[in-house]
Amino acid sequence: MGVKKYFFLLLVLLAMNSIYAFANQNIIRVQLTDVKAPYTINIKGPYKAYNYKYESEIISALTNETVMVVENRLGLKVNDVGVYKEGIVFETQDGFTLNGVEYYGSLMFIPYNNTMIVVNELNIEDYVKGVLPHEMSPDWPMEALKAQAVAARTYAMYHILKNANKLPFDVDNTTKYQVYNGKEKMNWSVEQAVDRTRYEIAVYKGKVIATYFSALCGGHTDSAENVFGVAVPYLEGVSCPYCNAQIKPWTNALSYNELNDDLANYSVHASEKSSIGISTDPKSGKATNIKIDDSDIRSRDFRTTLSPRLVPSLNFTIKKVDNGIIITGKGSGHGVGMCQWGAYGMAQVKKDYKEILKFYYNGVDIVDYNRVNKEFEPDVWGN
Repeated sequence: MGVKKYFFLLLVLLAMNSIYAFANQNIIRVQLTDVKAPYTINIKGPYKAYNYKYESEIISALTNETVMVVENRLGLKVNDVGVYKEGIVFETQDGFTLNGVEYYGSLMFIPYNNTMIVVNELNIEDYVKGVLPHEMSPDWPMEALKAQAVAARTYAMYHILKNANKLPFDVDNTTKYQVYNGKEKMNWSVEQAVDRTRYEIAVYKGKVIATYFSALCGGHTDSAENVFGVAVPYLEGVSCPYCNAQIKPWTNALSYNELNDDLANYSVHASEKSSIGISTDPKSGKATNIKIDDSDIRSRDFRTTLSPRLVPSLNFTIKKVDNGIIITGKGSGHGVGMCQWGAYGMAQVKKDYKEILKFYYNGVDIVDYNRVNKEFEPDVWGN
């Protein structure tokens, strides 16, 4: 083989690998955890359905069609015909409606952990359109929406790369990852925010980051080290004056019996005679550790165990009263990364979306993943 021909073939292979890598990182699989059988599927345009495992065709059509899928103990039945225990893929370019909710992309029923899960496979750009109005009000300023779109896209890309096809889905549609509900709440602002930031993600030293965000930091974002136990350079806490107008104190009370029941695993036996103290972060002022008599509890575990409903953020104090404790604080959410109300405030004073992102994620670059000739890696730090 001649040298020129060899290098030509090498370049073709490299280009094919690059295209393959891009295709993988451009597609996301979302488990729809709240969708239950029976399934009524309306498919807008041409489609085909095939066996998930063997890829043998089950049904196809060129026009709009409603398909019924039901479960029995042997598998799935399509239009009351056949039983498919290996799963089914409904492949379409025009989207579908599932039990009354409209989605982008294709639909898959996949056997996993002795059950049949429902997965929506779609382009990451369409996924961000389905996330944005559920994680931020679609009526907010455009620059805040654009910042949220980049954060949502980056967070999705991070999990696609982190999963690397180990599971049959990359994320689910709940707050465990990001809330996603297809085309619900779609409006012009949402589409514009996603389209104007198309392909843009945040990277730190060339790696895709976990772009955490929360509703209201209460005046200072928190560090990943305090909340997750790992120091992350782009998730350090920053002073945030932009959300001040939204800060409203919250107060909740627990009896000693309720507190002891909730913290039973920490051997807490609190009473009116107990000593209760809080250690705080010197920069953010947020709780880092709770000491009840001889029991030490990390603030993040205290919040999770009592529930975020009772302890909305880590910016709180505890006061003893005769029959229990009163917890008073400000802010909402874990406080790590972008403060959404802070993004709103920054947009109000004419900061653009890149300024917003770089304010909350220290040292990051905003790049177009469609123009970078490389296969990205996620910045995995134990989360």
